[in-house]
Amino acid sequence: MTGFRYFLVALLALASIAGARADNYIEWVSANSGIDWTQGKAQAEGAGLAKADSPPSLAKLMACRAAVVDAQRNLLESVQGVRVEGISIVDKLMVESDIIRSSVQGLLRGSVISDRRPQADGTCEVTLTASLAGNFATQVYTEIFDKKDDDSLSGLVLKGGRWLADVI
Repeated sequence: MTGFRYFLVALLALASIAGARADNYIEWVSANSGIDWTQGKAQAEGAGLAKADSPPSLAKLMACRAAVVDAQRNLLESVQGVRVEGISIVDKLMVESDIIRSSVQGLLRGSVISDRRPQADGTCEVTLTASLAGNFATQVYTEIFDKKDDDSLSGLVLKGGRWLADVI
């Protein structure tokens, strides 16, 4: 009887291992962009809406184009970072004005639309992906290393027994 129990436990353990699947590890950099480390891709979502006075024949195309541009900006933000500026005006211990602006600037090559979803309400949602290898990675790393004054290893710092690279 005990041998049968061990056999049954082993069989259940093997069945659970065989049925388990490896989920993708996605590191979300912002609300709608992130890095899928399992597949080696950067991905970003974008949403768009055509102007209210757009002709119906062009509204869907314009909404999807706006979604692509939004996804491109989100993808660039996830790879390069975003510059945030804020100004707060306080008078008599009360906030009168609080302005926050964000901007991103760069060149994006090698990205592809992996999903395009026009919605019934006139909006469009797009998923944009870029491989972390090949042309996209070369572009990102080239821009990082072009910021360096020289090609020497002076940007490497030894801290706590580990080499850290200064890439900014």
